Amino acid sequence: MSRRRMPLQIKGLTLPSRLIMAPMASAKATEEGLVTDALIGFYRERTEDGALGLVVLEHAYILPRGQAKARQLSIAGEEAVDQIDRREKGKQKHGRAEYHSVTSQTVSSSHLA
Repeated sequence: MSRRRMPLQIKGLTLPSRLIMAPMASAKATEEGLVTDALIGFYRERTEDGALGLVVLEHAYILPRGQAKARQLSIAGEEAVDQIDRREKGKQKHGRAEYHSVTSQTVSSSHLA
């Protein structure tokens, strides 16, 4: 087994491999920033063989005024977050999905799996 396919332990987290997918702007969300089947397919295609130890989700805006590009993923409200949660619980099979939101006042995270 090559070293990059070996598990990696970082503090209390064990990654199944040392391969990490950096965040990309897929532009596969709706105009309102909601998750689409195309966006789910984008990540499923890259994770279905189980080779990646960690996938860093693409950039997402937390306030509407923070939207940088058309079709950028949104976590700017309960509807967007609930929709991501529902889709992930229904479709995610290759590990655990997690997202973090960091603002100047708080740090919070939500586990989707």
